[in-house]
Amino acid sequence: MMVGKEFGPFLIEKELGTGAMGAVYQAKYLKNNARVAIKIMSPGVSSSANSSLVARFEREAEILKHLNQPNIVRLFGIGKFNNMRYYAMELIEGETLEKILQRRGRLAWDEVVEIGKQICAALQHAHDNGVVHRDLKLSNLMINKQGVLKLTDFGIAKDLEGTMLTSANTAIGTAAYMSPEQCKGERDISHKSDLYSLGVVLFELLTGRRPFRGDNAMELFLHHVQTKPEKPSRIEMDIPKWMDTLVLHLLEKKADQRPHSAYTVSSILDEIRQKVSTQASVGEDLAKSQVGDGYMTKTAERRKARKLLAKFSKNKTVVPWFRSGWFVLMACLLLVGAFSYLMYEIFIRPPTAEKLFKQAKSLMDQGKKDEAREGPLALFAQYYPGIDGSEGKQMRQWTDSIDVEYGEDLLRKYLKQTAKGYKFGVQEEVEGKAFKAIELEAAGDLAESMQAWSAIGREYPKTRWAALANNRVQFMNYLDTFENEWRTILKAIRDNRKEPELEKDLSPVFLAFRTEQFGDLALALSRYKAAKEKLEKDTDRNCIFDRNLRLPHLLCCRKIKDLAGLIRGDPEATRNDLIGKAIQSAKNPVSILDSRFACRNVVVIYEDQAGLKKLLDEAAALAGKLDNELTEATKPDGKENDAKK
Repeated sequence: MMVGKEFGPFLIEKELGTGAMGAVYQAKYLKNNARVAIKIMSPGVSSSANSSLVARFEREAEILKHLNQPNIVRLFGIGKFNNMRYYAMELIEGETLEKILQRRGRLAWDEVVEIGKQICAALQHAHDNGVVHRDLKLSNLMINKQGVLKLTDFGIAKDLEGTMLTSANTAIGTAAYMSPEQCKGERDISHKSDLYSLGVVLFELLTGRRPFRGDNAMELFLHHVQTKPEKPSRIEMDIPKWMDTLVLHLLEKKADQRPHSAYTVSSILDEIRQKVSTQASVGEDLAKSQVGDGYMTKTAERRKARKLLAKFSKNKTVVPWFRSGWFVLMACLLLVGAFSYLMYEIFIRPPTAEKLFKQAKSLMDQGKKDEAREGPLALFAQYYPGIDGSEGKQMRQWTDSIDVEYGEDLLRKYLKQTAKGYKFGVQEEVEGKAFKAIELEAAGDLAESMQAWSAIGREYPKTRWAALANNRVQFMNYLDTFENEWRTILKAIRDNRKEPELEKDLSPVFLAFRTEQFGDLALALSRYKAAKEKLEKDTDRNCIFDRNLRLPHLLCCRKIKDLAGLIRGDPEATRNDLIGKAIQSAKNPVSILDSRFACRNVVVIYEDQAGLKKLLDEAAALAGKLDNELTEATKPDGKENDAKK
């Protein structure tokens, strides 16, 4: 705990926040008692000279050192104390725009104009110095007690003259605010990317919500790249139409279609304020106009006009009954009572398990899975985790199935997008680990994938990912059993010669498995690869997530990895040797069943191979002969030849 201790020339007074790299503290500079904010890198990260986090930390300090503008947090000094890197910067006493918006819901358009101009000033200074912020969002914008905006956190900023700290084709930033080019992981990110993020910020300040919403980062990426945003005035009607135009201009998908610069945006904001002010100057006349005159003003204009008119009114305004003191007092008392009762119902007396079950069942029957998951199922897990009756098991089963479906849907989108060459950043640590686990699984590294999924289940037991992780592990654990079941099918073919009836999708995988069991590993490997490719190309069913295809696909993945290192010698010579042994065993059978099965395998396994017709015909004839011998030996009036079997 550093609070109360001296750190170099500073006295640490209190902690302001923590992150992946370390913590930020309020401190007093002992030489002049000035208060500053100190960002201190944690010892574990700071000790690694090659750490990307160290590079990012030092990069942020280097960027701030060259930026000097009233709307950008100032850097005072950089140093190292007790092997811990730090830099001292301006202490901002105020709130982030994120907290302000949480408290107020939304801001008036004229406030947004003023805030927007200050953001533009900060961005223009950064851009003029060759720096793209790349992570502009409400939590990185602070308003101090004097009402001055400060842009903070240049941790992932890119110097247009320097080197990016992040790998190419990887998305960096916060999903809700990222530009389409960031979502695509493009290498060349220009200042136009910050202007897109500014459009998201202005949209959120004006309406109280972001232009795009999604359950996960992947959905937001797709919205930024593909979805056209709604006009802010469709959500809040008092927003001037010129603000609509500016925000939508900033949110253009193509960077070259956005405003030229932050300075341009600032100028447009000035014009918007002037245009609205000009409209307001006719307010008195508009306020006096009658509905019968055939002219109605817009909501915002009427409001401003009536305020102007009130200044010239000589008559005292009559207070409506619903604004009188007694009514307001009674309403407040009723609200307090209602609020107290509501708090009691929600926080003190939880709903019964039976009530939650009925609610969940009703929602599940209606197909409202998300509503059930966020409502009664979540409450049941919170209040009644130990109930093991039929209702409790059903509630947990519903919860797990929804969570598995949620995770698989996200992973499906991830694999689809990465197949196109996109690589995205992640918003949660567990999400990134799940992406890595599914990549290992798809590549056939099942042992590593199982370890990755098992770790997710252990380390994140209370998240939605735990159910999916456990589900993937269960399937992989069943893979050996699945393979043994196919060995049982082969034994049944040996015993009664009856070929199994398999689904069309499974036949190529089973043929590859049969080829492997016969001993032709090279041909088996080729068939496993072809079967895997066929399963993955099926547009109607996804073999990585379809329960009926997942095990055959996993088997293909594992066999491809295992067989690649087992093939020895000339494949053609091995093939001829196997066929020769099968035919020879049929001519002098020790076991009629084994010899018949060997010849039958030759016919089935090699019927599509060129140049083997003569051998296949011979094997088929021998199989038929042995089959007849076995039939004669097992007739009711004869005795079965046990020795031949």
